[in-house]
Amino acid sequence: MLEGFTPWPKELAKKYVAQGYWRNETLGDVLDNAINAGPQRMAIASAKARVTYAELGSISTRLAHKLLELGIKKDDRVVVQLPNWPEVLYFFYGLARFGGISVMALRHFRQREMEHLLNVSEAKAWVIPDEYHDFNYVAMAQELLPRVPSLGHVIVDGKNIPKGPFISLEGLLASGSSQVKAGSLQRPDPDDVLLLLLTGGTTALPKLIPHTHNDYICSKRAVGPHRGFNRDTASLIVVPIGHNAPLGAAMLCGIHAAKVVLQDSTRMEDVVATIEREKVTEVFLVPTQIIDLLNFADVKKYDLSSLKVIYTGGSRCPPEVVRGALEKLGCQIVNAFGSGEGLHITTRLGDSPEVVANTVGKPCCEIDEIRMVNDHGKDVPRGVEGELIARGPHVLRGYYRSPEENKKAFDKDGFFYTGDLGVWREDGNIAITGRKKDMLLRGGENISAVEVEELLLSHPDIVKAAVVGMPDPRMGERVCAYVIPREGKKPSLEEVLAFLKTKGVALFKLPERLEVVNEFPLTNIGKVSKKDLREDIARKLKAEGKI
Repeated sequence: MLEGFTPWPKELAKKYVAQGYWRNETLGDVLDNAINAGPQRMAIASAKARVTYAELGSISTRLAHKLLELGIKKDDRVVVQLPNWPEVLYFFYGLARFGGISVMALRHFRQREMEHLLNVSEAKAWVIPDEYHDFNYVAMAQELLPRVPSLGHVIVDGKNIPKGPFISLEGLLASGSSQVKAGSLQRPDPDDVLLLLLTGGTTALPKLIPHTHNDYICSKRAVGPHRGFNRDTASLIVVPIGHNAPLGAAMLCGIHAAKVVLQDSTRMEDVVATIEREKVTEVFLVPTQIIDLLNFADVKKYDLSSLKVIYTGGSRCPPEVVRGALEKLGCQIVNAFGSGEGLHITTRLGDSPEVVANTVGKPCCEIDEIRMVNDHGKDVPRGVEGELIARGPHVLRGYYRSPEENKKAFDKDGFFYTGDLGVWREDGNIAITGRKKDMLLRGGENISAVEVEELLLSHPDIVKAAVVGMPDPRMGERVCAYVIPREGKKPSLEEVLAFLKTKGVALFKLPERLEVVNEFPLTNIGKVSKKDLREDIARKLKAEGKI
């Protein structure tokens, strides 16, 4: 068993298998079944390549052999940091063939996040583009290599291949005989770890979420009916595929031998053009993107009649947006509360706009155990706000190599404390009402206030910092930083941003407004009152006519 992974208790695991929630399938089995169902069915459609299931099987198997030749073994971790390109799925399926573990990284991560991720996972290989959106990933890799002792190979998708441990992905995938015998691809145990996902969390840097073949496939099978998946589905992935929801959509396509459409542009004219061209039936969009789609001036110029379902989550989807999707696009919105940790709650197809706008629906899996508890871990009645905690066949039992964090996040019975506040309504639907965690949600991306505060405190002119979300009609929240400066100093937002960019941090985390103050409001126990700060910035934005 992988060191640092917390498995399900044996008796519980046997129960999940006996009840059919765990089918003892591997990701390789999923792909083989899709190939048998229709080898010439389209598996991946993208600007880079169009790939059938037979071709996906061949490419991923050849890649598995090549990775074994490089010395990548069962349970070795490979960090995949690519845009929404087919190569992400080549590695996902290829590593799964012999028990290698995919570590999903976001393409906008920079030096700070990647050094942490590579070291905590003890990655043996790292997959990157050579350059993307004017950022040089190869240069970042060259800078980090001396600081990541486990890293043996950097596999580059592109033409800029330096000497040393850098390897051309094109060369790796080139046809040719493999020195590894076909029988060396030993099928992993379905209870082996399949991948490590990232969570923003409240800690300064991401934690790693382990999922096995059994639990991750179970999770996707549970959510699939509520996303309208079947063999005729064409699912468009626009948000970064390193997130759980889009990666899950790609796996669901595999389960149904359906088509996944990968797109690395979020420009709305590109999105609608792709929906029309590929006859997309289902797409995951954060509420910000749905608003942009409904407000897109030329939307009527495109044939979007194939689109039946927009799956969303991350922040509240207003009733007018839900109704707008039905009236303007003829499709339904399914609102979800999900996390990389495995929990899935969704509204149902056909639910009223009120339910979709004001709740996240019901648990996807009928044996998921969802509770609302008070600060002492005791259940609260329906209609009363509590912290949402969960346990089930696809909810993790512990973060990877995080014993101290696990003591805080899990109780003795294995319930995961989400840090989110919610209410069970009398109609059986769950409404999310707030967060106990110090988190921001900007356009669907989780941002740790603690991490941004730590970065701000490294600025020579800042003594204290408090980061809160300020309301935004499009993004949901944006990052607002309150700072107390050193005596005689008054840093500007431009100066602070220039400084933070030298820290190699993902740009979406940076403050978009700076409030310089002499003191912070405090709670009755002497802590910074972020509630008062959020109310203060909301008042200012309202006075400025921005909300």
